[in-house]
Amino acid sequence: MSKSQVNIQIAVTHKMYLAILFGQLVLFAIALWFVETAKVEFSISGDDFFSLAVPLFGIIMMIVSKFIFTKKIAGIKKEKELILKLSKYRTAKIIVWAMVESASLFSIVLFMSTGRYYYAVVFILIVGYYLLNRPSRGNIVLDLQLSEEEKSIVLNR
Repeated sequence: MSKSQVNIQIAVTHKMYLAILFGQLVLFAIALWFVETAKVEFSISGDDFFSLAVPLFGIIMMIVSKFIFTKKIAGIKKEKELILKLSKYRTAKIIVWAMVESASLFSIVLFMSTGRYYYAVVFILIVGYYLLNRPSRGNIVLDLQLSEEEKSIVLNR
């Protein structure tokens, strides 16, 4: 396995992360524009319920995604080939990102539906957590507990 193959795998993972982040931010910008320019009265029944449900859903998605990621990583560590490890690592990360993204999309929808900036703040907090899950070479080494040889390949030494 060559360093270029590893670099490609890492670059693809990073680009996927950025694409998901970009999608969330664009949708939020559209929602913000909609809320700011709309001349309609916002009203949604059960707003008190959603005020609690949105952050709770976000917290649950963060916890569950971390649990699933930990389980997936345990299986990945047993793989022999680094390329296979990186591919499965990307899959595990995509699951985490999708779960966290679902919570951010929920907050955006409610922000658009109600016009309450409370949901925008919840969105910003969820995206903050998403940013903490950024893929990096160092995180790959730590998460997968790579051998010294694998570390040197991943870290481009």
